[in-house]
Amino acid sequence: MEQFTMTRKFAFGFVALSLMFGLNMASIAAEDLSGQIEKCEALLREDEGDLALKEAEAIVEKAPDNAVAHRLLGDSYLKLQRSDEAIKSYDKAIILDPKDPRARLGRAHGFLLKGDVAQSVKDYDKSIELSPRDGVYFNSRALLHYFLASEAQTKKDFKEALKEVDLSLSDFVQAIKLGHDYSSARIVFAQVNLSRAKLLEETKADASEIKKAYNEAVDEFTLAIDARASAEDSVAEANRRMVLAKLGVAQSYFFAKEYQNTIASIDKYIDGMPRRDKASAYLLRFMSNKKLGHDQEAENDYAKYRAAKPKS
Repeated sequence: MEQFTMTRKFAFGFVALSLMFGLNMASIAAEDLSGQIEKCEALLREDEGDLALKEAEAIVEKAPDNAVAHRLLGDSYLKLQRSDEAIKSYDKAIILDPKDPRARLGRAHGFLLKGDVAQSVKDYDKSIELSPRDGVYFNSRALLHYFLASEAQTKKDFKEALKEVDLSLSDFVQAIKLGHDYSSARIVFAQVNLSRAKLLEETKADASEIKKAYNEAVDEFTLAIDARASAEDSVAEANRRMVLAKLGVAQSYFFAKEYQNTIASIDKYIDGMPRRDKASAYLLRFMSNKKLGHDQEAENDYAKYRAAKPKS
């Protein structure tokens, strides 16, 4: 069963995604650079870090005092996970244009990649201060808080993890209000809601509060199923998130010990799922039927799970 656990790799994956949403918002004054800049941005979206770096270096050589050029150089280094060089490039971009929130956002990602959380937080905060009406910056800070929650949870500091989860949810809500309501944001928002419900259990919260949190997780996963994809998303990426949202509904019910609802949600959504996701669904339904004492149904689901499970 696929768990919605935040890892460092997962955090950086969404950090890169949030950076991509901010790339196309500039109006470039130097018209003769616009073609090269567009090419570099396209290479970054396509994960062609090495090619993007060459293009960014050429732009910087042509226009060494252009802030966008240095920001794109930082973006390229960041794509290659060369954090020190990325930070230096963003430093230059910020000196040339202190009011560009994208350079702050990029440098925040660079500090996070380097493990400097305190400096990363400062730049996330500054990017929001510079552009308080753009949801991409709230979305990025929400991902940061979710990452920090995962770090705290790994250390069994559940109260600290719950604090970071609540900060993450607050930023996600603001991002969505500002129009950053893409499926990529909605699915993580739903995952954070599920994490919150599980953390409330760990901290021995009131039963009614825990139940409410699980219900909110179910609601958010349900909304994520039909959330709109961004222009950068491929059809495959959008479909993958939709399937994860459907499994998320079932998982939320399962963790809430609502086994009949788990089974009902799987029955509703399983048709059309890829084989590996059907395996996860059958396993959830098997465990739910076992909990309910439905031994024959459980046996049937376990056989279906074994048949659908990818061979390793």
